[in-house]
Amino acid sequence: MKNSIKLQTDSVLHVPFNKYSKDFTFIVNSERYETSSFYADLLSPIISSRRMIDPTMSEFVINTNERGDFRKLLSLDNFQTEPIESEEVPFFLELLEKLGSEAFQI
Repeated sequence: MKNSIKLQTDSVLHVPFNKYSKDFTFIVNSERYETSSFYADLLSPIISSRRMIDPTMSEFVINTNERGDFRKLLSLDNFQTEPIESEEVPFFLELLEKLGSEAFQI
């Protein structure tokens, strides 16, 4: 009989994302937001796949029709619920589409 071992996905909850160097920049509607490339990979499968091809990629530009506070998306690194106003929902839906992410609940 073969045994197996697996790292639980919940282990990511203990990662101190704010301790990683801010080596990645999101440029959202011409405003710059810095975070770690590790967290950028978590936020976006598009970024993650592009960085697999080009590990030096350090920026991602997003232009949206709607307006909102991108910092709220970055603050989700603690895996806690962040309140958003009803007017911001279209902004976040547009962002998540452009990031190619289905890992968020609104």
